[in-house]
Amino acid sequence: MDEEEKPPKNIDEFLANVIIMSIVWSIGAILEETARPKFHEYMLDLIKGENLIETYQIDMMYNYEPRPIAAKLLDCQTIFDLCYDEKKQVWQNWMMTVPPYKVP
Repeated sequence: MDEEEKPPKNIDEFLANVIIMSIVWSIGAILEETARPKFHEYMLDLIKGENLIETYQIDMMYNYEPRPIAAKLLDCQTIFDLCYDEKKQVWQNWMMTVPPYKVP
């Protein structure tokens, strides 16, 4: 195991973060630029445990009980600025994962 890698302390929190990351970087990736702010708001409301049925007037065929999701996102302009580092178990700006460009 890597020095920086650590086993999840709370598997529910770990899975919640990985799933949120997967949703943002898969479903969110196909959105037009103009739709991304609404998706950002929707995801933050989902994470906070807001009642999405009332807020977004969604017609659901099954019972839905809103509840907060254990995810500790950083303050950011948009959820698309973040990625979850599974090894360190922290959210970070994805630009920090890209090595600095060195002019050849």
